[in-house]
Amino acid sequence: MTRGVVGLLLEVVFFGIAFGVRSWMQWRRTGSTGFIRPRRGAPVMDLFASTLFVTSIVLLAVGPIADIAGTGRIDVLDTNAVAVAGFVLAGVGWALGTRYEEFHHNFRYADYTVAALLVVGAVVWYLRRRRTTKMARRASDPAR
Repeated sequence: MTRGVVGLLLEVVFFGIAFGVRSWMQWRRTGSTGFIRPRRGAPVMDLFASTLFVTSIVLLAVGPIADIAGTGRIDVLDTNAVAVAGFVLAGVGWALGTRYEEFHHNFRYADYTVAALLVVGAVVWYLRRRRTTKMARRASDPAR
């Protein structure tokens, strides 16, 4: 079996346990599966979080399916260092998730910093792209 087939089978087992068995157990105990969709007029963050959750589930299945289909791998992402970094980030996320309120209080300005860095990065990218385009036009224009 290829790596993509094994990955897809493991995901099917995971989804069966996480969303099938656990939902059935919850339903037997409480009469509700526990899945609550955002209501109409819900806050934007609730809608954003549910959209990201569904997107992550879809993208989780896309990787093995693309591998089975024979699409090429991205060499930079197909390294052991990226896998280790993923495990470390997952562990950090789990640890911070258990103590979220304390973390959020200590790093309450981190989201503003990240947003500012993203804006600065976008501006730098735009200016470099604009400069490169101008230089290419000047190089192709023999009158200058």
